[in-house]
Amino acid sequence: MLDFPDDTQPILLSTDASETGLGGILYQEINDIKRILYYHSELLSRSQKRFHPIELEALAIFKCITRMKSFLLGRDI
Repeated sequence: MLDFPDDTQPILLSTDASETGLGGILYQEINDIKRILYYHSELLSRSQKRFHPIELEALAIFKCITRMKSFLLGRDI
């Protein structure tokens, strides 16, 4: 279930990439409970599947920040 952000708590971004896709979650940890704010995932294109793993990880970070920018603007991550 997705939650509303708590402006008094830091926001965390976790990303990952594999040979077939990439994704990430934006969340807050409040009282040791992860509260998910946003999910993003997508499949890789044929050309992206040839990227080096470190490039895929960087692409995952870029895509998630771009997609989640309305949540991230003006906040510490």
